[in-house]
Amino acid sequence: MKDGSKAICIFPARYDITQTPLVDVLKTLLLVLEKLIDDEETQVHGVTFLDNMEGLGLYHVLRVASSEHLQRATVVELVQDAFPARFKGAHLLKQPWYIGIVFRIIRPFLNQKLQSRIHMHGSDMAALHDLLDPQQLPADLGGPQPPTDPSSLLELFQEDLLD
Repeated sequence: MKDGSKAICIFPARYDITQTPLVDVLKTLLLVLEKLIDDEETQVHGVTFLDNMEGLGLYHVLRVASSEHLQRATVVELVQDAFPARFKGAHLLKQPWYIGIVFRIIRPFLNQKLQSRIHMHGSDMAALHDLLDPQQLPADLGGPQPPTDPSSLLELFQEDLLD
């Protein structure tokens, strides 16, 4: 990102919600965040989420909404108050119409600072390009870089596991 923060690309529609419990997805995200904050640059500049919601079905949202209330509340508390990373922003891309409604429902539970750092871009990638060099985007976000590959997470952790 142009502000120096590390970008994490998330593709929620790729998760098979019938096979992967929400808590496992959250654990994976926490592992990635923990790995990122090992880097001093990330400690200083923070983390930005790029959340590509293309293909996200209403069933995904309903599945999360029906999960344990404690898990949903814990995620909000973790991002706002507990995790030792600087949360620079979340950019929702290609989100379906109902995500705006969901955001209005959860907004009162977020502090003002967090609310101001959540941005919905829809299909307008120009605003996102003001924040980062489009040449660094993966193909799945309209850039020239190779498409994201979830198996690359294994490479990220393989060094630690072998040491």
